[in-house]
Amino acid sequence: MPRGQKPSLSLESFLLPLLSPSSLSTLRSFMSANSGAFASVSFREGGEYPLEWTSVHAGFEEAVEGIIKGAVEDGGTSMEEFKELVAGAHEDGGGGGGGGG
Repeated sequence: MPRGQKPSLSLESFLLPLLSPSSLSTLRSFMSANSGAFASVSFREGGEYPLEWTSVHAGFEEAVEGIIKGAVEDGGTSMEEFKELVAGAHEDGGGGGGGGG
């Protein structure tokens, strides 16, 4: 590989760690700990949701971001490179191919 050229990245290389037993366990634990917030709530007129849901959503984002960061680091790349890869896959219609050329 020529000097300065990065290896070809693909979204597929990140999918397996995202679906690993450890990642799924993290998400199951989060769901188990927070499902009660949704158990007895019915949708209200006007589309308002309980304020507690905002906090639960923030916790979910944190859990998922931690899983993604771990997969990215395990893949030997940076979050910035990963964001570019995702943006490129979106522009290409979701193909996820790296290497661009």
